[in-house]
Amino acid sequence: MMHIRHHYKPFIKNIVNRRLYTWLFLILATIFLVVTNDISHFIDKATTHTRFLRKSILQVANIAIPLKNKILGRTVDDYMAQLQSTGVCQFCNFTEAAMNRLELREVDIRNSNLSRANLSEVDMSK
Repeated sequence: MMHIRHHYKPFIKNIVNRRLYTWLFLILATIFLVVTNDISHFIDKATTHTRFLRKSILQVANIAIPLKNKILGRTVDDYMAQLQSTGVCQFCNFTEAAMNRLELREVDIRNSNLSRANLSEVDMSK
């Protein structure tokens, strides 16, 4: 009897590991889909009449996207290059960025961190 119980331990441990890897994969896949798609456009359409859902999605995105960027090692220079090439940099971290005298007309920097960024003489009019 003791021999049979000992035989099932690796099997149970394997099931627990599979569940952990499955959850990890689902979380990473969700983050990937959120990041690669235009989340703001999706949120605007899907949550037009539901403020609670919109607020919940934005709270998750405010945590997941900067975390993903930190894991990928993105820098202020990376964000600036993305902003200048695409005109869009949502959830970007421009902390202490030298953005003075940039023309930021019609750019999308929603939910971006601009704390301590140099915004002197920046044109943000539409």
